[in-house]
Amino acid sequence: MKKRLCSFVLAAILLVASVPGASASNITTPEQMYALAENEIQATMEVVMNDVYQQLDAQDALVLLDLYRQILEPEIRADVMEKYGLSAVSTETTRISGQKTYSLPYGGVITYLSEFDDYAPTEVVATYLDRDRAYDYIFLGKNDTTTDTDFVVGTIIQEAVGNIPYVSGIANILFFLESLADSSIKSSISSANGYAKVINTRSREFNTSASVVTGWSTHNTATTPSNSINHKVTYFPEYAE
Repeated sequence: MKKRLCSFVLAAILLVASVPGASASNITTPEQMYALAENEIQATMEVVMNDVYQQLDAQDALVLLDLYRQILEPEIRADVMEKYGLSAVSTETTRISGQKTYSLPYGGVITYLSEFDDYAPTEVVATYLDRDRAYDYIFLGKNDTTTDTDFVVGTIIQEAVGNIPYVSGIANILFFLESLADSSIKSSISSANGYAKVINTRSREFNTSASVVTGWSTHNTATTPSNSINHKVTYFPEYAE
C-alpha cells in the first residue's frame, strides 16, 4: 500500500512539474487537477502528521500513529478536493462507507468506532471547538485542571450541553483525558483561524489511549473516516460567555 501511494504521489509530482507555471488556475484536465490536489493533500498531511507524531511520542502512544492518519486524512482530503472543485469519493463509496460530513456551526462532538485492519475497533471522541471556545478553553485556560496549558474536553462538553452524552461502546474516560496545548499546537490552531479539534482515542487492541490537538482548518464541517461505524453527533449551541 505504501509503495502504491508513493508511486502515485511521485507520478503526481512529475505530472505537475512537467507543466510550466503549474497552478490550479491553468491546469484544467481532470488528471492534472487531481494530481495537483493530491500534491497539496500529501504536503498538508506531512505537516499535520509531524505534529501528531510529536504529541503521540510524548504520550508513549506512537502505536496509534497510523490510526490518527486514517482519522485525519479524510477531512483534509475532502477539504482540498472541494477547493479544487473535485469529488473526494464516489457516490457509491460514500453510500456504503462510514465517511460522512457533518455541519457543526458552533462545534460539537462526534463519537464512533474506527475499524483498522484486523485489529479490535478503536474508540474515538472527536471534539470540534469554534473560535470562542478554543480561545477561552485552550488559549486562556478556562478549565478545571491544574495548569493553563492543559484541559479536558469533558469540561467543555458539560458546560456546552449540560452533560456527557452516553455513547454505547465509548469509554467515559475518553471524555476526561488530559489534553496538552503547547506553543506549536496553539500555532496550528491560530493557522486555522482560531478553530480547534481534539481527537481522543482508546485502542482496544493495544490498550492505549491518547489525545491529539490540532487546528480545525475545515471549520465548520467535520468528516469521518470510511472505516468508522456507530456515529453519534452532539451539537454545541452558540457560545455564551
